[in-house]
Amino acid sequence: MKYRTLLFDALRLHFDEHLSRLDVGRRLGIPKSTICDLFVRFNKQGVSWPLPDRMTSDKLESLLYPARITADIIEITDIPEPALVEEPVARKRPRRPNFPHEFKITLAEKSLQPGANVAQLAREHGINDNLLFNWRNLYKRGLL
Repeated sequence: MKYRTLLFDALRLHFDEHLSRLDVGRRLGIPKSTICDLFVRFNKQGVSWPLPDRMTSDKLESLLYPARITADIIEITDIPEPALVEEPVARKRPRRPNFPHEFKITLAEKSLQPGANVAQLAREHGINDNLLFNWRNLYKRGLL
């Protein structure tokens, strides 16, 4: 309940002691965004300072922060149960084939011949050209 007295303290410091909004926030230990929001809400409601005698802390709070009062009224039992949704089945990618060792060596040798187009050779055999470039480099180093 301490925040209710802070509403009155913030308004009193600003209007009676003529402190800026930021100084009010510093003195009360409240972030500047919260203090500025308080004064924006106060100005939007058209309430004048000093407050009328009939204005209590509860009335001021409900006037400035109407959502807080209505949030307490909502019962948790009114929330509907979430509907069960079937999870979409993730499509598995086909596994890349394990090419025979002889096939790799044959294609690497063909790609090393003068005038051979590596990308076209890879397309003709249905493989990725980067894969053929890797096989070619491994073959050159004697690792294939």
